[in-house]
Order: sequence, then C-alpha cells, then structure tokens
Amino acid sequence: MSLDVFTNMKIVPLKMKHDVIVANGTVLVAGTVEVKFTMMRGPKGLFASLPGRKDPTGKVDPKTGKPVYYNDVKIPDKEDYMGFQKMAQDATKVALGLGTTPAPKAPLGEEAQVPPVDDSDCPF
Repeated sequence: MSLDVFTNMKIVPLKMKHDVIVANGTVLVAGTVEVKFTMMRGPKGLFASLPGRKDPTGKVDPKTGKPVYYNDVKIPDKEDYMGFQKMAQDATKVALGLGTTPAPKAPLGEEAQVPPVDDSDCPF
C-alpha cells in the first residue's frame, strides 16, 4: 500500500477546549471506504486515534493492568501507518491555524512523493 490510497482527509477542530482530544477527522481509503478518527494530544505530540472498542467483558491486560481494546481499523504496514499519522498531523495543524501547509498532491495516476516520516512523536 502507498500513501496515495488515503485521500479527502478532513479535520474538524473541537469547538470546546479539551485536554486530550483536539479534533475529529475522516479519510477516504482507496476511494471506497471512509474512516473516522480522532486527533489526540499525547505526551509525544499529536496522533490520530483510529476506531477501536473496549473488551465488552471488562478484560484487563495482566501486564499493564489497563483495559483491553480491540482495533476496528488497523494499518498493518508501519511505513504506511507513520505516513498516515504524518498526514493527519499536518492536516490538523492546518485546521488549527498553526501554519503548516498540506503536502503537495500528485497529479492523477502518479504516485505522491512523500517526505521521510519523523516518528519521534509517535505515541508508541
């Protein structure tokens, strides 16, 4: 998968201030599936939280003592995942008026040139 499968990213900042949640977003995947996500502020910076759900039985991870969550949407390739995170972070900064400009779009039929991803602000 390459990053050109993620299109039509839209970010809507929250109207009220929140400590962790910054905005809500959507992205079209492969031109056919729209995925909703939440932009959050973590200890390492902004990140997109993809849909997931808590274990309905209240299962707790014995190693961490935290509730178990299951991913409803997952980007299995690390490079694609980090690229998606970078796109979402940049779009959020633009939506919040923080001065970042969106990545250039490639002409139809050509692969986008994506700059190297800095994963230092990845929450995990």
